[in-house]
Amino acid sequence: MVGPDVEAWQRFLGITADGYFGADTQLYTRMWQKARELKPDGIVGPLTRAAASIITTRPPPIPPFDGKPAAFIEARYYDRHRFGSPISLIVVHAAQTGEGPKSARGTAGYFTTEMLAPKRQPDGTTKMVARKASAHYCVDAGEIIQCVHDASMAWGAGFVNRRAIHVELAGRSEQTLEQWRDPYSETMLRRASVLISDRCRLYNIPIKRLYEGDLLANAAGLCGHDTVTLAYKVKGGHLDPGKHFPWSHFIDLIMAADGMGGKPHVA
Repeated sequence: MVGPDVEAWQRFLGITADGYFGADTQLYTRMWQKARELKPDGIVGPLTRAAASIITTRPPPIPPFDGKPAAFIEARYYDRHRFGSPISLIVVHAAQTGEGPKSARGTAGYFTTEMLAPKRQPDGTTKMVARKASAHYCVDAGEIIQCVHDASMAWGAGFVNRRAIHVELAGRSEQTLEQWRDPYSETMLRRASVLISDRCRLYNIPIKRLYEGDLLANAAGLCGHDTVTLAYKVKGGHLDPGKHFPWSHFIDLIMAADGMGGKPHVA
């Protein structure tokens, strides 16, 4: 089945709207039906259409992910304490990896190594120095890997580390919106949304996106590494997860995982 009606239904589900009713659309249709105690046949029939007309403001369904890490792979560089700062921020990163079954473990493995990078010295020479970086969680479509305990401070984005939890998502900052919404990324985002909703609930963090001014005012919420770079004017700083990252959709997924039904989370 192909056409504008399929595209409209895909937009309603919050998945890639290519107008083709393929296996992915059928899968998410079944999940949506099952969550509403309809017959999960993957067919958009009269009962499904009637239910959809009543719930058009709800975010898309969340698969039954539990948001728990599959393994702990300890990062090499981090601080064991947060120096008295409460957790009030989730920073989202693109791990600059491909979409693979072991992307999260690959990123976690990267954090275990002594990363060397060239650094220009005051005398004009270049010296190889340790590039110290880490994150709390790495997420791909298949699993979540934890690298730093929440109570410890990961070295993910300089100025906000003391109050932040850092989450690395499989993908690249250069990705287009369509690439962030392909089946792999959609599954990965849904898995990450459960993890982040759990962290927001645990630390009383509002489920809302923050911008540069919010960070400078020490507001609580979610942001990208790019927002930290722009807020604190970090020369040569990272600009992930990128300008095409689907923030609105991701926030909807986190709210759905939190059971907020599309309503803003108030701490």
